[in-house]
Amino acid sequence: MSPLTTRTIAPTGTWVVDQAHCRAGIAVTHVGIATVRGEYGEVQATPQIAGGLSSAKAYGTVKAASVETAAPQRDAHLRPPDFFDAETYPERAFESTALEIVDEETLRISASVTLRGVTNEIVLTAEVNRTNIDPYGNEKVGHAGIWTGAGLTDGDLAQIESEMETNT
Repeated sequence: MSPLTTRTIAPTGTWVVDQAHCRAGIAVTHVGIATVRGEYGEVQATPQIAGGLSSAKAYGTVKAASVETAAPQRDAHLRPPDFFDAETYPERAFESTALEIVDEETLRISASVTLRGVTNEIVLTAEVNRTNIDPYGNEKVGHAGIWTGAGLTDGDLAQIESEMETNT
């Protein structure tokens, strides 16, 4: 029997999102009938892993006005005060408050999410897809996260989704 080997779920360091390889989006069930998806075009995120996951932090923002749902008329409808109020609240923010290792590829992240000036606590599941060295010698980590629940919109079921590649 070979000895059990463990791998680091994510190497230590301050990571920066590679803008060419990231996606942050939402999915909202509209009046309980159909799910509408959108993506944010302007995303900033920084995971920091210093002395291990117990002190790790992840934070980021998306520009509310950068949402695109593949329907320009709907996008324009989402930006005013009825929904995002993007002029008054230009950013939607995420900041982790605790990280827990579920298994060698999965994290449970407790976080504060601020939308329209209101902060809610959520728990999301994040997968560390893989770590690798690119052809230029840069260390990279791929992440994907998802949260599903109610309370971030006017009663409709909502989902926050992200996929990103980060560099040291």
